[in-house]
Parts: sequence; C-alpha cells; structure tokens
Amino acid sequence: MNTIRPLNEPYYENITNITYNDNKIIQKTYEKWHWYEQPDTFHRYYYLNSDGNTEILSVFDMDNYKETKLNGPRSVAYMTYNKEGYLTYIDSENFDGENKTVYWKDGDIQQIRYNDKGPSVHWEYGEKINNPHTNIDFNYFLNSNELCRYFIDPDCLKAFGFFGKRGKYLKTKESYNVDSEKYILYKYILDEEGYVVKIMEIAEDGGNDYAYEIQYTNVK
Repeated sequence: MNTIRPLNEPYYENITNITYNDNKIIQKTYEKWHWYEQPDTFHRYYYLNSDGNTEILSVFDMDNYKETKLNGPRSVAYMTYNKEGYLTYIDSENFDGENKTVYWKDGDIQQIRYNDKGPSVHWEYGEKINNPHTNIDFNYFLNSNELCRYFIDPDCLKAFGFFGKRGKYLKTKESYNVDSEKYILYKYILDEEGYVVKIMEIAEDGGNDYAYEIQYTNVK
C-alpha cells in the first residue's frame, strides 16, 4: 500500500560537509524546506593564516573566481587578530553590511561594537570555565537570538576554533548596555568533569528562548 505525503507536511533538512585543503576550508551546506524539493546549496570558504585562524571568509572560491556564480558585492569578510591571537576586528561591510570591533579584557570579550560608532553589545560572565578541551566554543555558538546574531556569520563554523583564541569563561549575559532592560541570560549544567551538557538561553529582548543538550564522543 502506497502512502501519499501531503505537500504541506512539516519538513526541514540541513546537511553540511566540510573539506580541508592546506590553508583553506570548504563548507558545503544542503538545505531543504519541503520534502519534495531539490535542496538549496550554499558554500563558504575559509582562508586561514599561519596560526590556523580565518583571515578571509567568502561565499565563493577566491582561488577559482571565474568558475563561481555566487560572487557579488556582499560576499567577503576579513578578520584581524591581536598578537595574543584574539579576534579584534571583522571587516564585513561587503558581507553583511556591518563592521565589528571586539574589545577583550582578561581573556574574555567585554564589548562588541557595530560600525564603529554604532550600537554595542556587552557580554558578562560567571565562574564556569569555557572548557578548552571541547571542540566547540559555546560563547560563539550562543548567538541565535537577534541581540548578537550577526557578530560572525550565523551559519559559519565560528564555534569550532577557526576564529582565534576562545574566551576563558562561559558568558552568562548579553545586553546592549550594562543596565539595559533588553538582555539574554545563559544558564549551564555541567557534568562532573566540567563539560557542558545542557544550556538554557532565556531571552529578555523579545526573542525566543532556547534549550540545548550536548553529547560528547571521545572527550578524553
């Protein structure tokens, strides 16, 4: 007996493949919003410096410029790092229309300023360590709400160690200023070895609340 799937059946599929080629990483993502459609395909190319950090992020292959159909006026971002290896500036005027300056203190991001004189986002921290033994930086991963959504391209590999040194502690709050009525809170549950296993993201900025559960493989 054949079953007919309704066209309006809820469906979403997202698959990402990653390949490494010397100083370049290629991210290829397939995305489908309806089961009966062919997936959309998106590319991101990461050009790494000698420290393994992303120097250029592009949606087209800059080594084969003539072969791509995706290059355009909003497709390239440039990253700057300080001598300690922390990301300090993102020239993304030609990527998402906003440049970002990142201010660090004692090994943690304190402030992100958009377009030089534009709005700023402030990060606050508790006492939980941003575990250096995991392959994900939760401080970069946790920006799915509007408050800090486009610090780095939300669909890229920003949380996996290709954008400089990670902060020391896990952030607990994001706000437009210290006394702002709009903010996002983060609460963490750690296992006995100090690995994050659950995160609650509570939005007081008009956005959505989220909960994340994390599992690990071969963490030792």
